[in-house]
This record gives sequence, C-alpha cells and structure tokens, in this order.
Amino acid sequence: MGVEVPKPSATAKWGYWKFMRQVGEFAKASAVIYHDEHKQITRCAIGALGRQPLLLHNPEKIFDGTLTPANAIKESLPDRDFAEMTMHVTAIERALSIARNRSEPGK
Repeated sequence: MGVEVPKPSATAKWGYWKFMRQVGEFAKASAVIYHDEHKQITRCAIGALGRQPLLLHNPEKIFDGTLTPANAIKESLPDRDFAEMTMHVTAIERALSIARNRSEPGK
C-alpha cells in the first residue's frame, strides 16, 4: 500500500502546531494548514479530537483571515462544546502564524 502526494509548488506554505503536556505524550490539540496559491489548494485540519483528524470547512477563508479559527471550528463541529475547543483554536492560530511567516516557502 502506498500514498502518492503531489509535489507542492515553490510558493506553497504550511504550518503545524500541537499542544502536549510533556515531550512524548499524545497531543491535547493539534492543527495543520497548507496553502499552495499556485495550485489553488488550501487545507486546514485539526487533530486530537478523540477520533480521526477533521478537515475544516472554508480553509481559504481561514488562511486569508476572513474566517476566524474559532468560527471555523464552530461551523465544522457545531455539536461540540466550544469551551473544550479553545486549545484547538490556539493551535490553528499558531499554525497559521507559522505558515504565513515562513521565509522560505515550502520549507
């Protein structure tokens, strides 16, 4: 079994962040964002939900700032208690900051 992953363009940006209490433990919250303007692909996912990771709705709006991470989570997980999702909101914000501030796109 294998997975084929397309090569990102030279301008692709990404960021990843996870919270854990100490090194080696499972994450309490995690987020990843990938934005490839050239290929018109944007993805944003959160993990550490007690299930498989979740791709959030409207990742382009999350990346460009027209949709806040908090509202993105509320839209994608309307039945979840928002108070327990605050670490996930912060994880998205930090992953976004990393992606937007990469001095070398794609790295």
